[in-house]
Amino acid sequence: MQALKEEGIEKKDIQTVEYAIWPEQNYDPREGEQPRITGYRVNNSVHVTVRDIERVGAVLGAVTTAGANSVNGISFSIDDPAALEGRAREAAMRDARAKAESLATLAGVQLGDVLQISLSSGGGYPIPMAMARMEMADAAMKAPSISTGESSVSVQVQVTYAIR
Repeated sequence: MQALKEEGIEKKDIQTVEYAIWPEQNYDPREGEQPRITGYRVNNSVHVTVRDIERVGAVLGAVTTAGANSVNGISFSIDDPAALEGRAREAAMRDARAKAESLATLAGVQLGDVLQISLSSGGGYPIPMAMARMEMADAAMKAPSISTGESSVSVQVQVTYAIR
């Protein structure tokens, strides 16, 4: 947690998602021994949001150097897709109109009023980019190279026009 703080991760972007403790037991059933607790294992799973995509590798390097020994389910998403979805809707409607006008011209008719519009949108959701389990024998680790790829927002419209 200290390493995350030192990397500038805000408290709101760190969330414990699992915390478990279980005993480690040792016994030899052939000898009729009863199990005896020899220690405990602790799993503290934390979901971390890194808002500066250029910092992902450095944050991963810092937490593994600080002792994290398992990193799972790295994903990338668009923080606030609303503006992108708005632009995609505008572009989809312009495209639908242009295609309808082209078809109307080819058919020798003119477009009338819009009769019906249906919309479906997607994208902007987390896209898994890597799943890694890192077992570090040596805690001194360089920042890993993380490929961010691309995230997208898409909108599909179906528009029905009257024809004249």
